[in-house]
Amino acid sequence: MAFVIGTPSRSSYGSFNKMVGSLGKSPIGSPHMFNQYMQSMELNNMKTYAPSSLAGVKPIAVEQNLLDPTFVKRKSKMDMLHLATPAAQQMRLKLIAGSVIVFINSGYKGKRFIYEKARDLGVVAIIIDNHGSWSEKLVEDGVIKKFIGVDMNAPDIEAQIVSIINGLDDEGLSVDGVTTFWETAVPLVARVAEALGLPGNPHDAIEAAKNKHQTRARMSKGKLPTPRNYLISSDVELKAAADIVGFPAVLKPIEGLLSIGVVRVESEIHLRKVFQDVTEQMEGMYMTRDGGMASIRPGEKLPTGAHPLKTKLMLEEYLDGIEVDVDIVLTAGEPVYCKVTDNWPTLEPWFNETGDNSPSILPDDHQRELEALCVGSLKCLGFKCGVFHVEAKYTTRGPRLIEINSRMGGGQVRENNLAVWGVDLVDESLMTAIGLPCHPPVPSGPYTCRSALYFNSKQTGIMGPADWLANVRKLPNVVYARLLVGDGDEVMCAEDGLPTWLGQIMCEGETPQEAIDWVVKYEQMVDPDIIPQGGEVALRCLLPIDFSREDMGFLKAPTQDAQDYRLSLLRDRVVVFISAGYEGKKFIFERAKAHGLMSIIIDNPGSWSEALEADGTIKKFIPIDLNANRDQVVSQIVAAVKKLPREGLPPSGVMTFWETAVPLAARVAEGLGCVSNTSKAIDAAKNKHETRRMMSEAGLPTPRNFLIKSVDQLPAAAKMVGFPAVLKPTVGLLSIGVVRVNDEEHLLDTYKETEAVMADTFLTKDGAMGKLSDCDGVLPRGASPLNCAMMLEEYLDGTEIDCDVVMSGGEAVYSKITDNWPTMEPWFNETGDNVPSLLPTEQVAELEALCVQTLKCLGFQTGVFHVEAKYTTRGP
Repeated sequence: MAFVIGTPSRSSYGSFNKMVGSLGKSPIGSPHMFNQYMQSMELNNMKTYAPSSLAGVKPIAVEQNLLDPTFVKRKSKMDMLHLATPAAQQMRLKLIAGSVIVFINSGYKGKRFIYEKARDLGVVAIIIDNHGSWSEKLVEDGVIKKFIGVDMNAPDIEAQIVSIINGLDDEGLSVDGVTTFWETAVPLVARVAEALGLPGNPHDAIEAAKNKHQTRARMSKGKLPTPRNYLISSDVELKAAADIVGFPAVLKPIEGLLSIGVVRVESEIHLRKVFQDVTEQMEGMYMTRDGGMASIRPGEKLPTGAHPLKTKLMLEEYLDGIEVDVDIVLTAGEPVYCKVTDNWPTLEPWFNETGDNSPSILPDDHQRELEALCVGSLKCLGFKCGVFHVEAKYTTRGPRLIEINSRMGGGQVRENNLAVWGVDLVDESLMTAIGLPCHPPVPSGPYTCRSALYFNSKQTGIMGPADWLANVRKLPNVVYARLLVGDGDEVMCAEDGLPTWLGQIMCEGETPQEAIDWVVKYEQMVDPDIIPQGGEVALRCLLPIDFSREDMGFLKAPTQDAQDYRLSLLRDRVVVFISAGYEGKKFIFERAKAHGLMSIIIDNPGSWSEALEADGTIKKFIPIDLNANRDQVVSQIVAAVKKLPREGLPPSGVMTFWETAVPLAARVAEGLGCVSNTSKAIDAAKNKHETRRMMSEAGLPTPRNFLIKSVDQLPAAAKMVGFPAVLKPTVGLLSIGVVRVNDEEHLLDTYKETEAVMADTFLTKDGAMGKLSDCDGVLPRGASPLNCAMMLEEYLDGTEIDCDVVMSGGEAVYSKITDNWPTMEPWFNETGDNVPSLLPTEQVAELEALCVQTLKCLGFQTGVFHVEAKYTTRGP
């Protein structure tokens, strides 16, 4: 038999591999590996060459009798490459030394250990990555041989890299393999390897694994159990997707990283909202070259080295059961290593990981079923070799695949497999890259057991400077306790979005359960140092709602689902109430508590509402003299509210249910930048004469009226308005000071009486009426004077009504009429009412239209309003 020794050109690499394969069970994989093997066998009777000396050398034919004892000995050593023994593993590792491997995209700095391990094995490492990558320094550090900077986002990057690798021959660096440990570069590496004829998996297998919908399609074709799923091209297909998949379901990107964009949905309405949220979230999102997440605005250019995350979405049935990771090594299409790690229940609806343990504590038969499904999935996609991190679940219907990662898993995956089973997945990845068979020796039982716990942020805010894991780092059985975010980093809890991983604890034990018990115990001993922006202590509430992250279409929908969601947004948010009103308003604060709102009341010292803090109805009571100079009061309240974040209570809004405090609350909201109506609109509504003026300017029907500044103006007022007429305060409460007058003499007498009464009357802090003459002329603490200007207005005949209106975004979203029975004149005291109205439908519509138009003309945008009107003989 004749076989050929020498270094073929890369173009003839496939035939070379095939030829070398005749010496053993599978190809060794590269010119370097062939020469290394021949040298290790001490074939001194045969002509061998170092790779750098063989450029252009033609192969040399050598005759060899297969029955020669020397050849049989060499073949037995070749067979040793396929044994799962420590000696065979050492042989394979020695064969790696001197191989030239190109790493495409170095990943983030945390992957440095990979290149250090490659150096320790004698690999001549070359990294191709973006200009300015952190890995460029590895040349200076002696970790890698060469760094080549490129634009990894260039449209012709594959051709560039192929040209670069071919050019390395001229530098004496004939490349034996290409690989990557970075998710986004895996498809590129597969295409480059195919173009160069280097070892690797077919790129179509890589693409199918990367695209979850393609994975499902191939699995279904291969008769493997496959979750119901639907590829969604646009929101038009959401109903069809819901009909096929059902609920609960999981919306996910077909290509993704971590759990970004993966959300559990409960109904079609929920699906529509989440679909819009995720689509908008991923529109400009990208992974930075250092592994972080960021986003760009429309029109902005993607930064150098960034990888866009925008992709299509799919809906898939929700899988119950236990989630696992299965780490697999394939050689010649067969598994040579396969181990299961249990994942703890994820943090839904975001599916963020919370912890894991290895080995698995699932029943052995469940583990074998999971392993069989994962290996079967790899085979049906066309994988032949390599290291894989496969995610799956053991459900009530058996094992189901979640996704395939065509590379070594990140995080603690490598160190767990090495510590527990003695298998270094970096070694196996490097062997695969140069075509060596993988057969890691695996013990019959674990060397140790491990469990890791991820701290998902339970609050939204900013990380403080404290090393909050320091107190557990040196405790028994702790392998490590790592901070994953640093001082000043923004963090988010599950209620606000994808939760942030704050840190991680890894513990060891003699059994998996012992390792789990250790991390659970140590979890209780730490308190992450999270502070609100501008604050000094941990948040006790949620930050104000970020409406840019909300589906406003869903948020505005007049449906029960949307209303339930709106109410859910109140939970754990802080609202400041300015003045509690009288004790009969306690139900308001009880209702707020029932919705999970954290209420803070600012009112006069000694207010009845102070006791609400002690009984747990409100979070805090702040005493401030509300009768001081208004500007001073506003300043005091704003200062007090700005201190709340230091107590972990950043406010989401300011409001009141007390009439006299409405203008004050508006000014405080303006001072804090909270959502509110303008103080100008509030003042205009509170002053009836100003209301009439603005209505008249807007062309709305307006009763004749006259502002009376002194008694001398009464004749002019009477002449303009006529009789019967109504004398009333421009600013008032209930019907106090409102009197019907029938002629000019009656007007004069009534004006003098009303002016005296109003000057002597005040509203107590509990909502009752008091007289200054009974208090020696001193206004009691918390009381509001009623003295104000008077106006004369034409008397309106017809039916009086109340119109309750809710506005949002400048439009009415609720408007209902209540009929008021005829009042007791001349004082206009109420006698009764009924709801709904008995008025004709068209009159109700006219009244609602006038009331809403009046609110709009005053400048109101949002809120709840109680509007009083009449349907007269001339209309509303």
